[in-house]
Amino acid sequence: MKKILYIFFILLFSFNLNSYESFDNENTLLIGIWVNSGYQNGITKYVKSKSFKKDTRGIEFKKDGVIIQRKDINWCLTQPYTPMYKDCNGYWKLNTKSVFTIKLDKCGRAITEQKWKIIKLTSQILEIKSI
Repeated sequence: MKKILYIFFILLFSFNLNSYESFDNENTLLIGIWVNSGYQNGITKYVKSKSFKKDTRGIEFKKDGVIIQRKDINWCLTQPYTPMYKDCNGYWKLNTKSVFTIKLDKCGRAITEQKWKIIKLTSQILEIKSI
């Protein structure tokens, strides 16, 4: 009986380690700068980049839970329209393997809280959907 319990605990412990490592690897994939590459059917698509592009939206996830979102803050759509990009700061927290919460400063206007679901995450592609 002791042998069976011993084997059970070893298996249980090893499964917990494997799931933690998997979670940590996915969390690590998320870290970095992502530049907007499109939007379709409610899914925002990003590609990994070494830096933000001058006139393109993007997000940066940092290891310490800080998020920077580069966004167009120009609210006036009068023609000719000229986008005004600014980096807005906030915080992010992974709730599960595929859902995370962000609290984001709308560049001095207000603080918003959103939940995003990861649709696809690889080393070069991030697809998210607001939920």
